[in-house]
Amino acid sequence: RYDFSVHWCDPVNADVIKTPIKQFECPAATYPNRMAVGETQHPYQGAVLDYLATNRVSPAVPCRGWLPESTEVKGVLSREEWCRTSDILDGQSHTTLIVEVAGTPAKYVFRQKEPEPMYRQRGFGAWADAAPYIQGHGQQPNGRDWPGPCTINCTNDDAIYSFHPDGANFLFADGTVRYMSDNLDLFVLLAAITRANGEVIDHQDW
Repeated sequence: RYDFSVHWCDPVNADVIKTPIKQFECPAATYPNRMAVGETQHPYQGAVLDYLATNRVSPAVPCRGWLPESTEVKGVLSREEWCRTSDILDGQSHTTLIVEVAGTPAKYVFRQKEPEPMYRQRGFGAWADAAPYIQGHGQQPNGRDWPGPCTINCTNDDAIYSFHPDGANFLFADGTVRYMSDNLDLFVLLAAITRANGEVIDHQDW
């Protein structure tokens, strides 16, 4: 039984967090029953999570001048505060909740698996992790640096990534799941992450 009174990767929870949850893993992602490994304050092994919340647009984007400094960067599943349905001013059908970020614990750059696993020092990647989210920023064409114009399947390191051809699945605030092309424009992606920034997304933008 999971003990909510202690840290999620406390030794008390060690056996529980190793339990794979079928619904949390994409069937197309490499192999089943993957384990994230963390060398943090509480070293752990934890069954992985292939779907993460879109927390916000990264502040690095407006800092680069790509968006106004006044941009309301928060998403629906914001780490900073609770969000009510009435707070989603950009429209529930145009605002993301969860996206695919598959392949943990391995790190992928495009379709190339990197020699070193991901998140070992930072301690992310397990379904029990207290910070199961990404920020929207896009990647540079090399798939390693950010922010940049590459939006989907560039890397699974804090970015949208799937093992499906040409795109990834998005869950929107209205409950719909849509398959988004890896040609998705960066600014359409960022607009879909923000919940109350006033962008208007046309269906043809997808």
